[in-house]
Amino acid sequence: MNCLDLKDEHSCEFYYKNIIRCQILIDKYNGISKQINIPEKNSGQEIVVIGEKAFQNNLII
Repeated sequence: MNCLDLKDEHSCEFYYKNIIRCQILIDKYNGISKQINIPEKNSGQEIVVIGEKAFQNNLII
């Protein structure tokens, strides 16, 4: 599997950060939806963690 080297990436409504090669965490949600679906992968990398403050100050969800 060819994985990208993400440092900080914004994709749609989520911001991602690398944990280790091929695994990333959701660092922040920046959308306005009342209901969201957490993706399994982004750019071929597995999302394995939702950051502790990913939804901080979000009054919609």
